[in-house]
Amino acid sequence: HVILASGSVPIELPIAMFDGENIIESWDTLELEAVPETLGVVGAGVIGLELGSVWARLGAKVTVLEAMEDFLFMADRDVAKVAATEFKKQGLDIKLGAMVGKATTGKKGVEVEYEDKDGAHKLKVEKLVVAVGRRPVTRELFADDAGIQLDDRGFIVVDDECRTRVKGVYAVG
Repeated sequence: HVILASGSVPIELPIAMFDGENIIESWDTLELEAVPETLGVVGAGVIGLELGSVWARLGAKVTVLEAMEDFLFMADRDVAKVAATEFKKQGLDIKLGAMVGKATTGKKGVEVEYEDKDGAHKLKVEKLVVAVGRRPVTRELFADDAGIQLDDRGFIVVDDECRTRVKGVYAVG
């Protein structure tokens, strides 16, 4: 039997490409040697909120930009309301309905251009974390004739017992 567990990588936005220094992904955030004075986070999902919360408690001024209008849209509304209150108490400035248009690096950090219901805005931060999700590591992983089927998002198609279409081959993760 074979078990496929190829992992995942952060989704990179064409408007905010990772440079490993100013525009960073979640793992890079854990490698920072000092607390940034200001930190921007694109994405108010689990990873973005967790990292924003940690850095805010360490002293960074954190602004979270979330494209969705609802905070934690997949969570129960009462839970989301309490969570939003708690994150705000920690100092997170959460901007909902904020569509990031561009992020430009300079000598003093990153300038982020975004729009919300109130119009266009610019946010200057020392570091920008892009935490909009992860994608599976499956691109170019299999030969065309391997028989492994991928869905439209690149996930390996499996049944309820993690079996692929190929006998003896399972996928997990």
